[in-house]
Amino acid sequence: MISKVFTALPLAVLGAAAAGCAGLMIYSNMFYDSGSDFIEDRTISTESDMVREDWQKIQSGKFSMEHLDFKSISSIHETRYITQELARQFCGADRDTLPSYMNETNDSLSAIYDIKDGVSDLAFIVEPDSYLTAEAEKIGIEPESVTIAHDCLVFFTSRDNPVSGLTQDQIRDIYSGKITNWREVGGNDSKILAYQRDHSTDSQRFMERAVMKGENMASAADSYQEHSVTHDYAPRIGEYRNTESSIGYVMGYCLERLYSSEDIKILCVDGVFPDNRAVRNGWYPFTQTYCAVTAKGGDKRAEEICSYLLSDEGQQIIQYAGFCPARPVKGE
Repeated sequence: MISKVFTALPLAVLGAAAAGCAGLMIYSNMFYDSGSDFIEDRTISTESDMVREDWQKIQSGKFSMEHLDFKSISSIHETRYITQELARQFCGADRDTLPSYMNETNDSLSAIYDIKDGVSDLAFIVEPDSYLTAEAEKIGIEPESVTIAHDCLVFFTSRDNPVSGLTQDQIRDIYSGKITNWREVGGNDSKILAYQRDHSTDSQRFMERAVMKGENMASAADSYQEHSVTHDYAPRIGEYRNTESSIGYVMGYCLERLYSSEDIKILCVDGVFPDNRAVRNGWYPFTQTYCAVTAKGGDKRAEEICSYLLSDEGQQIIQYAGFCPARPVKGE
């Protein structure tokens, strides 16, 4: 999650028609004032296989998992990094073999259906709310869940920017276009470059849902895009550029997987810095909780894996995967 060394994260400045078109033929470039060539938001391509540069095996051998165990685990998009890290730690999975360990569903309810249909016995999903629990009971599943991890949306700027924190309202006003200059929030007299993420990423979906709460995000005047010949002139999205006028955001799990930089300043929100303690206790506003879910009276092996994930070592692996562990671990 948030550690002593922070990460420079490639994000997007979206235009009005921010639709994805990865893999399409490109015929023209758009440039920043610096004149540099287009570089696509790197998190789009790395989200499927983001491995920290200092990766090492940390599981001790006291517990074991085999390839077959992963056949019975369903993950949603956000929690697939937990499954991937378990596969690396226990089975030595690499970029080429990781797909064979993954059973990824579209959403948490789909993962519950996987349990009902016998596709899996264990699901890593968003913390079940009353709606999800009721839907599970409708299909004959009495879910049992344990919290295994938390995450949050982190906002950041350049270390040269004098602003060290924003309120939730200020963030919404910046991204809706109501606030356009840093002096309006206590900073220098400079235009705010409010970077967004590609619409297909976890960070952008969480931003729209949890931060904007239905309020429309403004088009960015300084969009960094490259246009395709198809899909209604849809843009590819470029990466975050760290300047004194920039602001960006990303889910916490990305912080451990991209380049560390002392030039990045993590912003407080409502006076709260997003370290593990603040995220775990819900003091930081933009958080998400993840659970391991089984059916009551279900598979014993699934229960064993759940118990391991709650152990000291299991929680260390959760943290190693880039998440805030459900309880404090050594080295936080």
